[in-house]
Amino acid sequence: MTAAAAEVAELLRWISPDCERAQWVRILMAVKAALGENGMNIADAWSKGSDRYQAAAFRDTWRNISEAGGVTAGTLIYLARESGYRPDGSIPRIAPTRPAEPAQRAQPENRTLPYARKIWARVDRADAAVAAHPYAIRKQITHAAGAGRARVTGSLVGQDADCIVVPLRTLDGEFVGVECINAEGAKQTFGRKGLLALGNDQDSTVPTFVVEGWATAVHTLHAFGWNACAVVAGGKGRLDQVARDLEHRYPGREIIVCGEADQ
Repeated sequence: MTAAAAEVAELLRWISPDCERAQWVRILMAVKAALGENGMNIADAWSKGSDRYQAAAFRDTWRNISEAGGVTAGTLIYLARESGYRPDGSIPRIAPTRPAEPAQRAQPENRTLPYARKIWARVDRADAAVAAHPYAIRKQITHAAGAGRARVTGSLVGQDADCIVVPLRTLDGEFVGVECINAEGAKQTFGRKGLLALGNDQDSTVPTFVVEGWATAVHTLHAFGWNACAVVAGGKGRLDQVARDLEHRYPGREIIVCGEADQ
């Protein structure tokens, strides 16, 4: 990866892909203005972090963007700064170094994290409350399975929406956000992407499954009588990275990545 590409990738790390379509297109325009066609893989990898990612939609949008579309790399800098990025006068140059342990890597403080904390502080975590939610009923989930239920307002889930709330954490257990799922299945993350480990995560002899979402984790564990571990990655674009992080943290464990077919 060239220095310029590494700089763009670093800026994107501070920007959530769970944004409205108009904003997403502007970000792709900024990447293409900075890197041309060489930025396609970087933009695609970043876009995959959203639960709404569709490969065909990405390809069509990227193809139709002109490198001289009027949006520059300055847009990336502005958006990254809004999420807490603070360069020392310029975009940082990334020198090759030994990778830090994933769980210890510095992460951006997302501006929606305070709201995520408020949501999680007031959720109803009772099995009956979560199981009675329309999404849980549709997915045939009969207990809380680590999640809660609360009223949430967001651009994707709606105003005062009745949501399943899934807590997101680092491998070290630090709370970093929540994923909220409304009755129709629309999802929105507040804070930043993280993990949720369910099932038996203490026994190193049982398999660990890395899955996209909460419902998939629950059904995977049902198939194993809950004598396994399922780690919710929070999106198809995070599956491989989460698996690598787990392998780094727990060498010798059987880590199985479970992708889902695009709808």
